[in-house]
Amino acid sequence: MALGTIKGLADLAALDGGKLEAAFRARLLQVLDDLRDRPGDEHAREIVLKMKASPVADAQGGLEGLKVWFELAAKVPAGRTRDYSADYQRSPAGAPVALIYNDLSPEDVRQGTLDEVATDAEGEVIG
Repeated sequence: MALGTIKGLADLAALDGGKLEAAFRARLLQVLDDLRDRPGDEHAREIVLKMKASPVADAQGGLEGLKVWFELAAKVPAGRTRDYSADYQRSPAGAPVALIYNDLSPEDVRQGTLDEVATDAEGEVIG
């Protein structure tokens, strides 16, 4: 039997073959990536490690042992895109069936673009 002891944070690195430490490292990288990707978002990022323990009672109601587990979470501010002008495509009955957007004009879904200008066979603009 290989018993380990936990007396402080440093001891958690050996728990379960290092799985908790690896999970913490993954959350840390998630936070660092978000900070690098969105330096203009001044909201704090956080990593939370919780240890929880519950008693295991014996037949006489005394403490036989413990169940211990750890919860690990990373919190980064919600991501948000800019606003896009959009409309919806309608079915023959008029019900919405799809979102419509204009890649060439994100501010106005109905704005015409140069690729829509009518030209004749020689490439001259008509009208």
